[in-house]
Amino acid sequence: MKRKILTLLLVISFIAKANVVTGTHCTVLSKEIEKEPTLESVLNHYYVAVAGSKEKLQQITTLISEGKITFAQLPEPADLEIKYKAPNKFVSKISIMGQTIIKGFDGKKLFSNLPATGEKDELNEMKVKKGIFSELYITKDNAVLEGKKNLDGKEVYKITVTEGPIKTILYFDVETGFKVKEETLKENEVVSKEYLDYKDFEGYKFSTKIKTKVPGQTAVQTITSYKINPKLDDSQFKL
Repeated sequence: MKRKILTLLLVISFIAKANVVTGTHCTVLSKEIEKEPTLESVLNHYYVAVAGSKEKLQQITTLISEGKITFAQLPEPADLEIKYKAPNKFVSKISIMGQTIIKGFDGKKLFSNLPATGEKDELNEMKVKKGIFSELYITKDNAVLEGKKNLDGKEVYKITVTEGPIKTILYFDVETGFKVKEETLKENEVVSKEYLDYKDFEGYKFSTKIKTKVPGQTAVQTITSYKINPKLDDSQFKL
């Protein structure tokens, strides 16, 4: 069972996402972007939708999410807790049937209570990761706005981000500004995430349902709680 969970855990990283906002300010932004969308305007729409401004989003330096995670291969959901500390520390704990799976990154090295698999590649990915919200670090140097697309009947803006050998495609809802899907491409494999059921937490809008898919595997996170800027010392990012 541990190996089944580990396979999925390797591709499930926490990215807090925002919910649909129906306020006037976001509606105005949406209309302005439609006239002449740019990479900067699409990202700014996202920042405003998530937190009201880019500056407020940058104020989140620690985050804890709690909930359940369901794996297609397992008969029951598992308890899930993920702690995150800027710039790139994280630790996730999955508890099921009396067992706890721990995986994390302390800023320099990966750690887990399971045998390592694909650790070298994942370590390189974690070292280049920036911040809790990677969208804050997207620029014209590493990303391209590829225009408006149709995604499952919904109009979205498509942004392609390239970091070394890793290419990530982000889809932002044209009307609300929120990211609804992302696809990460590496070594002929695609890992996709869908962000659904958004709710308000302490003035920020986060997704409470995240579907993660890899070839032949599916996992669904159902988040019930987000804690904004809790006190987290570095000792919590170790085994």
